[in-house]
Amino acid sequence: MNPIIVNINHQQHIHQPDAAAAAAPAPARYPRGDLLLDNRRGDYMDKCVPLYKASIKGDWAAAEELLRDGGIENLLGCSITENQETALHVASSMGQSADFVENLIRRMRPEDLVLQNREGNTAFCCAVIAGNIQMVIAMVERNRDILIIPDRENMMPLYRDLLIIRGRDDTMPLYLAALYGNHKMVTYLYDLSRQMQTDAWTDNDRSMVFLKCVEVNFFDVAQRILEHHLNAPTGAYVSEVLKVLARNSCAFDDIDEQHNIWKSIISSIFHLVVGQANREREATQLLRRFWGRIVIRPRNEIDIILQGPAEIDHNGVPTHPSDQILFIAAEMGNVNFLTELIRSYPDLLWRKNDNGQTIFHVAVSHRRESVYSLLYELGSMKDVMTPLRDIDGNNMLHLAGLNPQNNPYEDLFTTPFQMQRESLWFKEVNAMMPPTYRQVKNNAGQTPSQLFSENHRDLVSKSKKWIKGTTNQCMVAAALIATIGFSVVFTIPRGYDQHNGIPQFIPDGHLIAFVVLDAISFILSSFSILMFLSIVISRYTQTDFLESLPQKLSFGLVILCLSILTMMVAFGISIFILYHHKFMFIVHIFGLLVAIAVTWKVQYPLLVAVFHSTYGSRYLFKPKKRMLWNDMM
Repeated sequence: MNPIIVNINHQQHIHQPDAAAAAAPAPARYPRGDLLLDNRRGDYMDKCVPLYKASIKGDWAAAEELLRDGGIENLLGCSITENQETALHVASSMGQSADFVENLIRRMRPEDLVLQNREGNTAFCCAVIAGNIQMVIAMVERNRDILIIPDRENMMPLYRDLLIIRGRDDTMPLYLAALYGNHKMVTYLYDLSRQMQTDAWTDNDRSMVFLKCVEVNFFDVAQRILEHHLNAPTGAYVSEVLKVLARNSCAFDDIDEQHNIWKSIISSIFHLVVGQANREREATQLLRRFWGRIVIRPRNEIDIILQGPAEIDHNGVPTHPSDQILFIAAEMGNVNFLTELIRSYPDLLWRKNDNGQTIFHVAVSHRRESVYSLLYELGSMKDVMTPLRDIDGNNMLHLAGLNPQNNPYEDLFTTPFQMQRESLWFKEVNAMMPPTYRQVKNNAGQTPSQLFSENHRDLVSKSKKWIKGTTNQCMVAAALIATIGFSVVFTIPRGYDQHNGIPQFIPDGHLIAFVVLDAISFILSSFSILMFLSIVISRYTQTDFLESLPQKLSFGLVILCLSILTMMVAFGISIFILYHHKFMFIVHIFGLLVAIAVTWKVQYPLLVAVFHSTYGSRYLFKPKKRMLWNDMM
């Protein structure tokens, strides 16, 4: 039987019927609802509403007074809301007062712990969803069998006589804990439920929990499930797990690089490996173990798994995109995922999608340099790979000439640096392409160069507008600094001697320092004006955006920043001279604040963007280490 895909609460689950799950569910056991009837409205207002408020607040004194008054038999087993919730449901859902819940449990009948609300949730599941582990522990100690009370999602049958009441859709509490992303709760329930090894668990249940743990990045729990269950997950869940891992590229990033931004910047600019080797992520370890179980299967079965679950097209017909999982990873730039698969199954390098593209063609289309750089490890095979053409007749260089799909640089760089990166991509792929294929036309009769010029015309226009606007503003600032630096030389602090025209503070070394710094500020600002002027009068061709314009802009910004700093230091020295070394602490504080404001808040973000785009991209496509054929097997 084909797996049935059901969508509940915007979460996708795959339900595969089995013998145990196919049994008819026991009828749900709900709280008494007589207090909700119209003829009991008075009792509802006198008892249910105050008990609801006390449960919300965790006010045990108020709740105990209501219970002590009596008048209603087993009030704690009655529905106090229209959703058929008991006081324990309400208190557990709030997740605020564990003491209140413990007091309720001591006053309740043991069988009332399994009561379900209208949605089918027990109070135990409400506590699991709320993430309050103290409440869960209190309930477990009161009735340990509550762990196999099914709840809500119709995924788990009842097996014990005490727990024959089924809730709607019967979802296990362990699954709910994973669904709501509570790692501590998942770990606790997994151990308490004996690692899902009892007869109460079906393969479908274990697969659901495994998939959900992978979705919420609980890879340590997922690895434990693999250790305890050699056949988990099963069926369509295998493809779903691979699909989730393929999309989650962040989970495979090296730990050290992810937590050390300066190490990443230095490594990208100077192409150096800084520090110790990166530690391996839990996701990589999980994938290696999981893929190791898949790759030993028959080839046809592997192909079906890599195709992924069926998707329904607009006509309602199920389709299987070829090797969907591979190309999802390529689109996301998940190079660690791909290398783990390819090491054990090298033929995956040559697989094509429905458009006739390999993972490298997809990497170029989505501008994923980490995946593209694997070509450098293929030796002469790359000369065969790059000229391959898709169904539109585009080779890899044509794809580099098209606008990127899901542009990864749109939110990272302004338009000039996007254009620089696009030019860099085209230059790189052009160098990789055998010369005889660089001017090949596609099915539309266009060469790669024609495609690049046509598709990037608008980006060039926007980049030109941004650079002109930025340089004009920088020129204004530089001109103001140059004007001040020029005029201040003729207005020396404390003036000149009226007899000989020499500045009165000429013997003071501080005046010499002031004049030198002012001259440096003037020279630097003048030089930055010339640099920005050369940008304004540039031709703004596509090749200019590759090196010329970014380099001129970076030099101009650095020089302008230095001129501002020297001007501020000169200002501080002038204060020092005028006030005879007094109030210097004010000068220091003022200078420090201004320096931070100018360099960090104003210039720093732009300088970092310029240097990262200009110099950090030099080794963008050169792999720092071998990924495919290293010793990690």
